[in-house]
Amino acid sequence: MRWPVIAPISTGSHSLIKKFYEQAIRDPLTGLYNRLYMEETLKPFFHMHDRNGKDGIVAIMSDIDHFKKINDSYGHSAGDKVLKLVASAMIGCIRTSDLAIRYGGEEFAIFLGGRSTRDGVFVAEKIRSKVSQMKFDDVTNGHKITLSCGVASRRQKEPFADFIQRADTALYQAKSTSRDKVCCEDTFS
Repeated sequence: MRWPVIAPISTGSHSLIKKFYEQAIRDPLTGLYNRLYMEETLKPFFHMHDRNGKDGIVAIMSDIDHFKKINDSYGHSAGDKVLKLVASAMIGCIRTSDLAIRYGGEEFAIFLGGRSTRDGVFVAEKIRSKVSQMKFDDVTNGHKITLSCGVASRRQKEPFADFIQRADTALYQAKSTSRDKVCCEDTFS
């Protein structure tokens, strides 16, 4: 087996490199960032938060309610359209400095820098409300799409996995108590 010969990088190759980089860090379906990009991007923010503690970091974990039913009833192409529309709604509700991630399947994560838990709940509720008011008639024959969200603020020196787990626990609290709602770690701890 012979490896293909790769041409040296020239000024014309810069746009190609940029294109490949964008493909490597983004989810191809929704256009949101992927988990690999999330982990690398958050590291310096966590270090600053560990040193300073003033600028909080808030995680919003969200999940499309009963998404499997959408795929099973209307097909995977309908499910893909729902994912794209929900991702677009999320982007419309956050600042350009916030980080929106397709975490996996129908689960999303949003990280807000320099924000409080209260701000996180406000943003999560804004997203949840926007999604619940969207019309998906052409995709799901009028089936209402809802979102459940969990919010947590990072504690100084807290490992990434623990931080995400607390936001995820809040998300599962929202899903287990009625769905289409926002729960914050403070509301049940």
